[in-house]
Amino acid sequence: AITPVLIEESALAEVRGVFERILAEADAKTYTVRNTLFPAGLHRLYPEMARFLRHPALLGLAKQLVGDEVDQTWNQAIIKPGITGGHFSWHQDGRYAITEPLDAGFTLWIAITDTTIANGTLWVAPSYWGRGLMPHIRDNTHYEWQCQFDGKPEPVCKMPVELKAGQMLIFSRLMPHASGPNTTDAPRMAYQVGFGRPGAVLGETQKPFGDQVPVFRRGQLVPA
Repeated sequence: AITPVLIEESALAEVRGVFERILAEADAKTYTVRNTLFPAGLHRLYPEMARFLRHPALLGLAKQLVGDEVDQTWNQAIIKPGITGGHFSWHQDGRYAITEPLDAGFTLWIAITDTTIANGTLWVAPSYWGRGLMPHIRDNTHYEWQCQFDGKPEPVCKMPVELKAGQMLIFSRLMPHASGPNTTDAPRMAYQVGFGRPGAVLGETQKPFGDQVPVFRRGQLVPA
């Protein structure tokens, strides 16, 4: 699902400021996949991000979609620098962290800048969502998993998700998605935030998954 613009410019500007600092301080060792930045756990590093994660729009969606018991499960900037930010292969987020339960909550992919085909927005393949965790091949050169669609690297049906800054894409951790290269001069910025029920663990180790930040308990907001 795609939301209307739910985040006001003042809040977006504060997040962009943090992302611009991250980009300015990045060096060759920072880029993990095809010259794109994926710093996670920003609530622990930047007070501005901890505040943003309590934005009323995010809290409203969390309670509506998860219920009275909610944890913040993940938060991660995704910054594609202008010209050099490359594509990211088709994958399911659930393959990067196989959890119990497998589909642990939902993800908000928040456009911090406008996202377009030209600057590397997301593409999704909704018709494959119901297949559960699909086969993936590991690409160790680019440190990424590549989803396989009946033995092929591309889905038959796919669609781009172009968003205005402040809009969000809501999707499952089992939704196959990819992103194209940034062919523009300006960085493309998005913020990926997950919410789910408490208690999700990593299947292999049984260790807690992700941020594990309590948000709602018995329907009441947990103080930050």
